[in-house]
Amino acid sequence: MVVFDANVTLMLLKPDAPHPVDRARDRIDFLIKALDERREKIIIPAPTLAELLVWAGAASEEYLRILNNSARFKIEPFDQIAAIDLAI
Repeated sequence: MVVFDANVTLMLLKPDAPHPVDRARDRIDFLIKALDERREKIIIPAPTLAELLVWAGAASEEYLRILNNSARFKIEPFDQIAAIDLAI
């Protein structure tokens, strides 16, 4: 399993989102393809979801629909154990 932050999640959900990283779209596409081939679960921590929804504005409902209807994504609470696991 992998954990996505708000930047990566936004790039996934909004392909034309501006990003300062060179070839960010190509990198996201490659990552998603690799994760899909391995059938990896993508964890979205609740604080990440909150940040994403702030950026999403009117697209919030659509993003939630995508995240909730895909077996690949799982929105998880973010507590102390999750923080330690993420740090590791």
